[in-house]
Amino acid sequence: MEIEVTTQDNVSILRFSGKMTIDVGDVLLRERFEELSGAGIRFFVFDLRELFTLDSAGLGEIIACHKMARERGGRVRIVLEEPSRIGEFFSAAHLNRVFELFADDHSAVTGFGVEPTVG
Repeated sequence: MEIEVTTQDNVSILRFSGKMTIDVGDVLLRERFEELSGAGIRFFVFDLRELFTLDSAGLGEIIACHKMARERGGRVRIVLEEPSRIGEFFSAAHLNRVFELFADDHSAVTGFGVEPTVG
């Protein structure tokens, strides 16, 4: 799995591609999330549109990141393509009740209520 990280308006956007599975993507996500969170980032967008495999370990790590962000006064939002296998996975697990789901990065970043980046 690969993770591309960009920052827009004090929100870190993590774009995932490949497989987020046990020992492949879950560990990488945890490391990257802890690095960004340790640097003071509280608001995250996880763009899963290029992710083609997600197992329970990957899903568990996404949920753990969500929990850590909430504990630090932040949030995690999810970008999914509908319809998709990953989107169906989120719906079947009722995670559409836990996460705010969006169709694109711009919509997900808008409305976080953070100060825009000046520059």
